[in-house]
Amino acid sequence: LSPLDFLKIKEDLLDDHVHNTAEWFFNNDAFLAWYERDRNQVTLCGRTNGAGKSILASLAANYRMSITAVKIAVLFAYYDLKSPDQQRCADIIAGMLKQFLSSS
Repeated sequence: LSPLDFLKIKEDLLDDHVHNTAEWFFNNDAFLAWYERDRNQVTLCGRTNGAGKSILASLAANYRMSITAVKIAVLFAYYDLKSPDQQRCADIIAGMLKQFLSSS
């Protein structure tokens, strides 16, 4: 379906994560407001390379998947500036579809 494997990328990122280093993020009012919304949500994060966005996104995805009593689809994607030719829009959508199909 797609060469992109966002689940593997997330797991690799979390393997490098130091436990409890992002606790402030989950206690932040902005995060809690985002998390508690009832409707479908898309959140985009962009800015400085190496700021930790991918780690926080991975942690937020895990948090959302582990806390929810009802099974819901939590889809996420990562964009690597070093490989733009391998991450066309169609590849990203196919990677997310693969992620959805493997979670259902």
